[in-house]
Amino acid sequence: MDNKFQSRTLRSVRPQEPIRLPIEKKGKPVFWWIFGGIMALLCIAFAVFLIFLNRFLTAYEAAQPIHEAQALFDRCFTGNDFSEALKLWGFEAYGFEDAAVVSASLREMGEGKELVFYQVKSEEGRARYHVSYADPIREEASDEGAIYVRETTKKIAAMNFVQSDEDLGFGFRGWKFDSLEMDLVGKESVTAIVPRGMKLTLNGRPISENYLVATEKSPYNEKLPAGAEGIYFDKYHVEGLYRAPQLACADAAGNAVAITQDKNGDYRAELSYRQDLQEQYADFVRKGMEAYACFIQADGGIGTVAQYFDTNSQFYKDTRLNPGVWVIDHKGYYFKDEVVDHFYAYSDDVISCRVKLDQVLTQFGGAEEVYPLRQTVFLHKVNGTFRIYDRYVEE
Repeated sequence: MDNKFQSRTLRSVRPQEPIRLPIEKKGKPVFWWIFGGIMALLCIAFAVFLIFLNRFLTAYEAAQPIHEAQALFDRCFTGNDFSEALKLWGFEAYGFEDAAVVSASLREMGEGKELVFYQVKSEEGRARYHVSYADPIREEASDEGAIYVRETTKKIAAMNFVQSDEDLGFGFRGWKFDSLEMDLVGKESVTAIVPRGMKLTLNGRPISENYLVATEKSPYNEKLPAGAEGIYFDKYHVEGLYRAPQLACADAAGNAVAITQDKNGDYRAELSYRQDLQEQYADFVRKGMEAYACFIQADGGIGTVAQYFDTNSQFYKDTRLNPGVWVIDHKGYYFKDEVVDHFYAYSDDVISCRVKLDQVLTQFGGAEEVYPLRQTVFLHKVNGTFRIYDRYVEE
């Protein structure tokens, strides 16, 4: 082989260099950038809207008075004790019955029923809810199918609320308690008549002059001498009670005085009678009125009467001048069922007492005629000694 030829061939062949083609750069189209940006803005706007809506609804819900009403209802009207409601109403300020009594009455009123509350029409800025007993829910048939009905039977209270100054946002304001009204009217009432100056209590609480409706003057006052203080009875009337009243009366010294009920249902307190005067003068008065009864029936002389009477009194003078035209013919007499009591002191010098006795007249044929004597006898001091000076004939 020709080396010369070989080397020429080798020189004509050079190594190939790598061909470098331009590389195409790939990226997102502008549309997707715009779309993504819009979606992000929408998401942000929606999130802001949800936050705004949540705050708006929260403020709106907080601005509803039902929440305050529910809280007050739970506080005052759940359970068996209504003392908190009565306290808010102001019951303790003037009532004659304690909260326990009224609570018991409220419970009895709602026996077998449920206590509910519901809103009633109110003016702007105010909310009013009624608290009532309601019958159990019952199912009734209608053209549209079954419906459920609940009827209220007795309203016992009204809860009132007003808008407060609390700013809840978005123009909403909060609510606050204003007042509580109780529709409580008891059916019991009581009328009591007591002597002036005595202390009358109802269920342990003093009855003030606010309940004084009248003053009665004792008919005995007409029999008193000038300057003597008469007897006056104060009449009190209280209504709207829930239980039968418990009355008590005491005199100025604090001693208990008996109270009785008359045929009209009114309660009357007795006067403060003096047992010491009864022990000292009952026998004297009994003998004096026996002498008077005997003289009237022509069975004794006026001298016997005079030792018991004030001989300067009109009563004695009228007795002495008695014509005797009403004398019942009889051959004898005796007394029975004699009672002298109810001694009352108007002063140290004037007293009175009640006298009850029956003078039995035996007629000539054997029959007996009863001559009853029912009088309040008045005595005053004559030269330091009590003497009978007048009487009041009981009807």
